Amino acid sequence: MIQVVKRVFKIIEELRKEESLSLRDLSARVGLNKTTVHNIVKSLIDLDVIVNKGNGVYALGSALERLGARRISAVEIASAASTIIESASEQAGETVIVAIIKGVELVVIAECESRQAVVVRPETYRKGLFYEWATGRVLLAHVPPETLEKLLETHGLPTTWLEANNSRERMEAALERVRRDGYATSSAANGSTRNLAVPVRAPDGTVVAALGIVLPSSRWDSKRLEEVRNKLVQSASQISARLLSIP
Repeated sequence: MIQVVKRVFKIIEELRKEESLSLRDLSARVGLNKTTVHNIVKSLIDLDVIVNKGNGVYALGSALERLGARRISAVEIASAASTIIESASEQAGETVIVAIIKGVELVVIAECESRQAVVVRPETYRKGLFYEWATGRVLLAHVPPETLEKLLETHGLPTTWLEANNSRERMEAALERVRRDGYATSSAANGSTRNLAVPVRAPDGTVVAALGIVLPSSRWDSKRLEEVRNKLVQSASQISARLLSIP
């Protein structure tokens, strides 16, 4: 086996045994000098295999979990969500959708249309881009760095997201707010519709879909936002529970 590969595996194995280790302790455990270990760790940080927790302390990153987790298919997500979004749509009286990232595009995989007299038709939000719809913003906020780069190469920087327009720094800050708040909102360019979305998580905690609700602006206010957000969070948890039961 190539020597550097053996060293990488030794470092990962030691970090698996502990929540975190300092560079000095890690070097002592693998029997290598600190400079060698630091160079290897630096490369693994770039790949998200290891994270720097500050003050020279390191822990395993999320890349290994993603590699080890079984990929949940779009069909499985849609199946798990079907009756749940029907119930959510009926209770909220609005159109509810489930969206995922497929390649470099935002794709709606399940939907339940509102029975209200004034509704948002599926074809209206299908035309939305990542930045224009809350489901896209939620998914962007939780993709791995390498996926975000591919999406930016395809779609460029936002031009329809006021808080993030034409700025990588502003976009990163906006995505951090989405992660912190646990949801995203957006409105159509012409102001006719509003939407809100929350993440749907797989058993390993990774975000595999976004659950969104779409409604005319005439039915949107702060009280309504809180109501639909709470309903979506509850429904997203129910979908995640169903995904947990997939063998």
